[in-house]
Amino acid sequence: MSSAPILVSVSESGQSTYSQTIQAGRHQLTADEPESYGGKDLGPSPYDFLLAGLGACTSMTLRMYASRKQWPLE
Repeated sequence: MSSAPILVSVSESGQSTYSQTIQAGRHQLTADEPESYGGKDLGPSPYDFLLAGLGACTSMTLRMYASRKQWPLE
């Protein structure tokens, strides 16, 4: 695992009222609000990203734990 810090920046994309461009290392993401909240639904909402991050972290942690215990996962 690299010890270099991961740089994340967030800036307005200008594509809609709430649309944001997220640069996370070499990955680029778009966040926006759904049309029902005044956005253009160009990407997941910040709440969607939060839930996805929690889900991914939980899943990866379980995978690491199972690997260390040598438990097969199907």
